[in-house]
Amino acid sequence: MKASVKTFIELYENPVVVLGNMGELGENEAEYHREVGRFLAKTSPKNVKFLTVGELAHEIGKELAIAGFNVEYFWSNSEASCYILDNMDIGNTIFLKASRSMKFEEIIENLKRGNI
Repeated sequence: MKASVKTFIELYENPVVVLGNMGELGENEAEYHREVGRFLAKTSPKNVKFLTVGELAHEIGKELAIAGFNVEYFWSNSEASCYILDNMDIGNTIFLKASRSMKFEEIIENLKRGNI
């Protein structure tokens, strides 16, 4: 997750990064999510907008918020979709990254339809 997000941020202006839970990490899963947040906080410019979806991804967002990043937290794909539709514009490039179990394709479908 760290490498793909870092590469995306380096390539695009006005990036919006939507991160979800990473699955099947075992008993230290919360710490692994916090580790991602700390890594991104050290390697990302402050203009990156982060959105997290899910309880574990919330741990990523907390680390980013501590470092001064703009983070929005959501518990469902539909909440995240609504926020994106209401707050993002053509100048933003959106990156979605999560475990398959998060079903982020729902976000893509919601954005294609333009409503929830």
